[in-house]
Amino acid sequence: MSATINIFSKIKKYDKLLFLFALIILFFQFEYHKTMSLVPHSMHNWRQSDCVAFAMMYYDHGMNFFEPKVFNLLVGEGHAVGECPIIYYFVACLYKLFGPSEFIFRMVIFSFFIIGLFSLYNLTLRFTKDRFFAFVIPLLLFSSPLIMLYANNFLCDIPSLSLTFIAWDFILRYRDDSKQKNFWISIVLFAFASLLKLNAAISFVALGAIFFIELNGWQKAKENNIFKHIKNNILGFGLALLVIFIWYWWAIHYNEKHSVSFLGTKTWPGWPIWETSDEAFLDTINGFFADSVYIFFQPTYALMLFLLIFVIANRSRADWFTFNIFLLILVGVALFTFTFFFGIKDNIYYCINLMILPVFIFISAIQIIKNKYPVTFNSIVFRSIIFVFLLVNVKYAKGTLDTFYHHGVQHHRVTDESFNQKKFRAFIDSIEIPKTDRVICLPDKTPDGLLCIIGRQGWSEYNFNREDTVAINNLVKAGAKYLIVQNPFILSEPALGNYTGNYVGHYENFYVYKFGEGQANSKNRNGAIKIAERFFLTQKEQDGQRHIVGADSLSSCQLFLLSLGGGAVAIKSPNGDFVSCDMNNNGKIVVTSAWMGAWEVFDMEDLPNGGFALKAVNGKYVSFKESEGNVLRADSDTAGKEQQFVFIK
Repeated sequence: MSATINIFSKIKKYDKLLFLFALIILFFQFEYHKTMSLVPHSMHNWRQSDCVAFAMMYYDHGMNFFEPKVFNLLVGEGHAVGECPIIYYFVACLYKLFGPSEFIFRMVIFSFFIIGLFSLYNLTLRFTKDRFFAFVIPLLLFSSPLIMLYANNFLCDIPSLSLTFIAWDFILRYRDDSKQKNFWISIVLFAFASLLKLNAAISFVALGAIFFIELNGWQKAKENNIFKHIKNNILGFGLALLVIFIWYWWAIHYNEKHSVSFLGTKTWPGWPIWETSDEAFLDTINGFFADSVYIFFQPTYALMLFLLIFVIANRSRADWFTFNIFLLILVGVALFTFTFFFGIKDNIYYCINLMILPVFIFISAIQIIKNKYPVTFNSIVFRSIIFVFLLVNVKYAKGTLDTFYHHGVQHHRVTDESFNQKKFRAFIDSIEIPKTDRVICLPDKTPDGLLCIIGRQGWSEYNFNREDTVAINNLVKAGAKYLIVQNPFILSEPALGNYTGNYVGHYENFYVYKFGEGQANSKNRNGAIKIAERFFLTQKEQDGQRHIVGADSLSSCQLFLLSLGGGAVAIKSPNGDFVSCDMNNNGKIVVTSAWMGAWEVFDMEDLPNGGFALKAVNGKYVSFKESEGNVLRADSDTAGKEQQFVFIK
């Protein structure tokens, strides 16, 4: 007889409170108290922004459930749909009550997740009859970096997976008590999960296959049948399938009607594994391996592979229902992966609903170990190893926060993460751009990234090439009122110089211009700049730094003067890098890099006797220092002879 004592059996009365306490610890461990109010951020903020767009468009432009829209006007008025927008609609209703807030949206998703984890706790307990493993499996799932990132995010994949867990919990209740209400609740939940994300239907189809097997009497132990109300069971499965089919038929029709494809209500050409080229196949495999670090700790994959083989090899010792559900889900995950093979590489969140497979691998393995190796199953050493393994996975997930939220790799990055996006939204509101006015955001290549931040409809470089002035002019005719540039470096491109004459304002590196008549900016110009009447500005390498100095001759002195509007200018050196006021070197004027920030922006002031002065970010005028080797430095409170510049075409 084993001498082990299962401590969880001693605290049965408080097991749910202890589980909640563990989740609270992970809440703070994974910094949810810091990220809960963030705008779309980090990996796949492209898709996150689309989700926010649906909710905000309901909130701002009418609560017609069957008119889902995004901020990007695409080829019409922004009509588009992917998954069933019931979550977005619910969030919009909350916005009506409490006002729009990223916190509300994230908290709705997180609430689904917490309820789903409690259901996973329940169903694991029903399968294994062991509270230790009922704790471990949900927490191990939470320690997946992918789940950790999206558990308080904007995508519907987590609610879909959570509803699947809840549905399985009710199916097990139906198996144990044969109450029809539990069957109907599970069917409704499976249907909603599939409406939110179609790959959640893997579980629903697996359950339907079990019902079909029982209906035909193909199982061995017929006395253990789950489904005992055949007519109602058939009706439930049939209605759920009908609802799922009708929704996706309508969604495909809706997108085709509005010529929309980017949300992918259908598989794309070249995505199925049988359609990929050899090069695309290898590229996808490499992508899988590269992104695998975001799904699980690498040793966890080895454990899952071992347990998968272990379960299949010991299937005779497994529970019939559990093993066949595991096997059917394995087939479903494989079919989904093969069908969406190429797309998963760039859309790793597709894997969220596939996490149902690891769950059933672990549950099936635990059942077999319990039946075949009871001494090991009850061993303190065995359980201690598992607990340490869980802690290692939690530590690994914690480590990926640096990648997701700090200075790690960004996927589909649409904005500089250092700037305050909420303050930029407030800035857009402060310059009184009506929410009905349409804008063009450059150089954002996502459909809704920057449009989501500013909360206005319009277009981005997702819709056209920014060098295509014909396309820009057509969008102006279609109603574009403002141009919002998130990287002023691109303003030096000739095509955009025609649209920056009517400066509206700027916030950090974001500049706003209004389209209109006579808007061409005449101050975008190449030439030489002269100072102190006889010295021409040029670039000189000195002490490992590139300085702007005065030269006696005009040779090699051409600079590019870029007007940003409102009297602000930037200066580009002959090699294309920006001139900067070095705040760490007493305001010395140097050449830095291709990026342009506050140190690279100068205010141009016309002088009464001709020419102009330049005021740097430190509030000082740029002066010519002949005594310091003809260098320039921003250190003067007044503009005189040594601060007077003249532009020579």
